[in-house]
Amino acid sequence: MRLTLATLSAATVVAVAGARADQPPDDYVVQGDETCMEIASKVLGDRRLLPELHRLNPQLGPLPHALRPGQIIKVPHVEQGPDARLTRKIGDVRFRRPSEGAWDAARRGMDLFRAWRVGSEARAAAEITFADTQQLYLREHTVVIIYGPERRRARVDAPEAVLERGTLRSRLAELNGRPVTVTTPSATAELGAGSALVSVDDAGLSTVANHDGRPVALAGKAGGKVAVKAGMGSRVARGQRPEKPRPLPPPPAWITAGPLGAIALADGATIAAQWAPAANAARYRFELLRGAALVAAGEVDAAATGFELHGAPPGSYTVQVASIDRDHLEGKPGAPLAVTVRGAVVVAPGADAPALAALVDDDPL
Repeated sequence: MRLTLATLSAATVVAVAGARADQPPDDYVVQGDETCMEIASKVLGDRRLLPELHRLNPQLGPLPHALRPGQIIKVPHVEQGPDARLTRKIGDVRFRRPSEGAWDAARRGMDLFRAWRVGSEARAAAEITFADTQQLYLREHTVVIIYGPERRRARVDAPEAVLERGTLRSRLAELNGRPVTVTTPSATAELGAGSALVSVDDAGLSTVANHDGRPVALAGKAGGKVAVKAGMGSRVARGQRPEKPRPLPPPPAWITAGPLGAIALADGATIAAQWAPAANAARYRFELLRGAALVAAGEVDAAATGFELHGAPPGSYTVQVASIDRDHLEGKPGAPLAVTVRGAVVVAPGADAPALAALVDDDPL
């Protein structure tokens, strides 16, 4: 059967970016009646970094500090530069500067700065890489606000994202060693190395699915804290404590034997595959990727056990499917199915064959 890609919930994310403290501190000359709080906001871009300012200046003594004009203090090293970069995009992805009301088309590889918004429209996806290499993956109908210092600074706090509603995927490398904190209307989740999903629905119900890696520390704003181990999930409702973690639904197994091959003519190729029903699955989410880039995605009811995607240009793809249970906890995707699409054209005898176009990152499928 042919499926229409599902529309996912809109999301708004606020992300705090940073860099590492691998540079010696800089000297700063106090101007006028400046306070430590004002200097932290002005130089570091975030007054929450006031403790770091105090740590570098023990000579100031106990609070309150009486600074004088011309006094020299130490501040963390800062560098001019973007807070993040748009490293991948598929389909219609836009950005808006804080001083402007209009949205402009985003370009892959463009720099992103404090208070800029990035939004993915229908059938679109984007990847944002922050200065410390941490990454956020935006599903369609998602808006991210880059919220970090005006100047990229030495790393003094962990990356942070505030998710109002929708789904945020985080993938952290083991070598980075620094967690990402995701705050929702009902909870706070500290994500370590590995892969995890954090979602919020319109009622403020938060779900955390830890696909692999270190346990996720999930704390409810109303109290309570649980450790969500790999392969487990939990939920937190507004005003409630986190639920006891439980196993995520297993992925379905492919019925269609792979790898698959297809021929793309004028309108592209049709990619079709089927899977066996999985236990405890209420819905399935399928994704078509080229390398690490998301090309197309959709969700179907548990009664559906296959999909068709039309118009695929030549290229090498993988398809993966994950189960979603009745509590909207999404399990880890199953084994990828490899698909190779080769281009072909029909030409008259003796005529020259035209060049075949390949899919590029800006093209949705």
